[in-house]
Formats: sequence, C-alpha cells, structure tokens
Amino acid sequence: QPTMMEDGTLGLPAYHELIQKWGVWTHVTTDGSVLQSTPMKRYEGDWLQPAMAALSPTEACAVLRSATTLTKRVGHAVSNDGGVSWSERTALDVPNPNASVAMIRLMDGSLLMAANPLESGRNVLQLFRSKDGGQTWTASRTIEHSADTAAEFSYPFLVQGPDGRVHLSYTWLRKSIRLCTFTPEWLDAVADDAPAVPQIEATP
Repeated sequence: QPTMMEDGTLGLPAYHELIQKWGVWTHVTTDGSVLQSTPMKRYEGDWLQPAMAALSPTEACAVLRSATTLTKRVGHAVSNDGGVSWSERTALDVPNPNASVAMIRLMDGSLLMAANPLESGRNVLQLFRSKDGGQTWTASRTIEHSADTAAEFSYPFLVQGPDGRVHLSYTWLRKSIRLCTFTPEWLDAVADDAPAVPQIEATP
C-alpha cells in the first residue's frame, strides 16, 4: 500500500526475495521513476512484505511478515527520517506463521493491524490495535476462526474511507475474496454485545 509523500512523490513498501529476504522502502515519482530504494536491515532471519504507516511528517513504522523458523513473530522497524534509513528489525509479541500482515493508521492516530496470530496455519484472522506508534499491540476483534487448521484466511488489506469506516479484504479459503466493513467504534465494543462484522463475499 503506497504512501503519498509531502512533495507529491510516493513511498512504496516492497521486498527482496532471492536467496535471502528483507523488506525494502522504495521512493518513486508518480510516473514510476525510482528515486531511492532502502533495505530494511536484517535481524535474526528473514522478514519481508512490509506494511508501513506514517506517524508524523518524518516518522514511520513498519510491520513485516516472518519468513524464518528462528523467530515466528511479526517483525517491526521504524524510520525517523522519512524512510531514508530504518532501524534494526525487532520481533513484536504477535505470532506469525510466515503470512502477510496489513497495517494502517486510523484517523484517531492509533494503528490497526490484521494478522494471522499463529506460529503455524492461517485459520485465524484477527485485528490488533496499537496506541504507542506500533511498539506494543493489543488484540482486538477476531474476523475469522476455524477449527480446521487447513482453512486459510490470508493476505489482508486495510483502508479507512473518508467517512471513517474501515474496509478489510482478504483471501477466504483460497476460493474467493471477502470484504468486511466496520466502524472504529466496533473495534472497541465488547464482543458479546456488538454485532458480528458484516461481510460481503465475492468470487474472483
């Protein structure tokens, strides 16, 4: 998911995957010319497919998919200079089974992440919130859960619309794409009292 920079260019999270794997922050013009491509430093194994959120005009954080057997946790990196450089990647206290994660900054300033919080399998898809710039995360609503470990709910994508509603799309059982729409208030509601998240299923 690209990010519009103040000068009108784009910041694009990308990744390198040849022999070794790591996240990359690519700075491009709107016509696709690459201005800069910055690797996110390696740390104890391979983390790739970063999702990035801007915290201020110069600060950003990224969460990354774990592709290592050493640390089956979501990776985390920060930049304090607009993506020119990134910190050493560290592991968050959120399990990751070598699966893609999604993250956005909500209008209220908090961060929202969608992930498969397991060390193996993708049969659970859950939302997490952070109110400290991505340093710590609190489990929020569970979107999908199946007792069948072969079930898969994967490759989430998040966006918040101008009306404040959040839209989450993801692959459903490798058969179709499912779309959920909800309000930020629904994230904070007690699960037993709040209605189930509305879902619209569509075949590819």
